[in-house]
Amino acid sequence: MVIMIISIAGFMFLLTLLIFGKTLRAESYKRDQMRAMRNEVKYLDEELEKPFFQRFIQPLWKKMAKGLSRMASRMNRKSGKKNNANSVLEAQLKKAGIKMGPHEYQLMKMFFYGIILSGGIFAALSLSDDVRIQLLMLLAAMMAMVTIPRYFLKAKIKKRTEAIQNDLPNVMDVLSVSIEAGLGFDAAVLRAVDKLEGPLIDELAQMAKEIQMGLSRRDALTALGERNEVSELQMFVSAVVQSEQFGTPIKNVLNSQAKQLRTSRKQRAQEKGMKAPIKMTLPMVIFIFPVIFIILLGPTVINIIDEFM
Repeated sequence: MVIMIISIAGFMFLLTLLIFGKTLRAESYKRDQMRAMRNEVKYLDEELEKPFFQRFIQPLWKKMAKGLSRMASRMNRKSGKKNNANSVLEAQLKKAGIKMGPHEYQLMKMFFYGIILSGGIFAALSLSDDVRIQLLMLLAAMMAMVTIPRYFLKAKIKKRTEAIQNDLPNVMDVLSVSIEAGLGFDAAVLRAVDKLEGPLIDELAQMAKEIQMGLSRRDALTALGERNEVSELQMFVSAVVQSEQFGTPIKNVLNSQAKQLRTSRKQRAQEKGMKAPIKMTLPMVIFIFPVIFIILLGPTVINIIDEFM
């Protein structure tokens, strides 16, 4: 029992570091990209200024993920099969904005499975002596092991897609104003990356870095649309590519695209508002109506029972 408690505490410690280190990783990722795009020198003294997570836990985690990746690649070579699940998972992680490889995500899932299974066993042994209840607790823990990672990944993809859809008109306005002020498209993108935040800005930063590394603007924009699979973003990419191909002013394209995206965003908000009463029906029936019935009919039922007793 003591070993189980220590293992659960260790798992919870690692999970806490992973959760709270997300903000630090995102800020460090953006800062490093901006330094690379501006060709700034990175001094060795900055390594000591990094938090404990980035100096110790993150490299250790990456080594474990690389070991798992090598093991999986060796098994695939021996079996002669192509692992398409990793490529699908890698695409889903990119859509969700999770900056880790498929093997690193699988390693994180293994830690999560260990936490849930250890917690289920501990709860089953400590809360009840009935074998049936213990089996039900273990079954609930196994169901949580299967459903929570899938729901988490789908929720992250949906949330990031909505964030990109909502941020796209504002980013287009910044790009349009920057281009009208005399900047080129690449300089306008760097200006937006420097001033704004969000998942769309991270994608634009990656696109700008690819352009500076020698990739053509058309290929970088096409890769941007393929990474995210957001219809509005793909429409923006195709409009910019066509503007560059046919020589039309890009600021007019951005203005029209921003107006159209604002209209679609307003329509999505109205659609969600129309769906709200329907979604509120089930909680009202379960939680509110029984209380109202008890308040209104409770005294009457008590009087009827007193009359017949």
